[in-house]
Amino acid sequence: PDPACASLRRHSPGPTPAMAEAGTHKVGAFARVTGLERTPHLNGEIGELVRQTDAGRWVVRVRSGLKAVRPENLHPAAAEIPDAARRGLGGAAAATAHLLLELARSGGHRALSAVMLPASVPIWIIATLAGCYWLHRPLTTPEAALPGISEMGIAPPARGVYRSGSATVGLLMACTVR
Repeated sequence: PDPACASLRRHSPGPTPAMAEAGTHKVGAFARVTGLERTPHLNGEIGELVRQTDAGRWVVRVRSGLKAVRPENLHPAAAEIPDAARRGLGGAAAATAHLLLELARSGGHRALSAVMLPASVPIWIIATLAGCYWLHRPLTTPEAALPGISEMGIAPPARGVYRSGSATVGLLMACTVR
């Protein structure tokens, strides 16, 4: 074994804890392909699970087309947003709606609401990125410190957080302009 590789393995954070256990693969879910020896160029790609074959492999839609992959070579994304995160997102949306209603009612003349509007924009940006990162974590490769922002919004649960958070930030920024 190469000593440089052994050193890299020692210092890598190890496998990411899966949010979806093995065997919970579902049609339409997204997963990262890993551990392929015959077609190593597919390792690291994120694909959508299309169907399961009679042999037990999953047909996965990746950039280069449809490929049949063993379930143990697929690391699935989170299938849904946990209830605690859903409640937190709902509370943040309610607080933001209250802020916007207060701004509309006062015309932006109340100091607290006028200060909270610009302050809520970076909070929403950070919360959106953190939520997407957390939901995307099972799809992240060990080599990547941080995934690309557009990659974090690829799988369905993270995509919803990404879109709603971005829309909320856009709305808040539009309200800051007179």
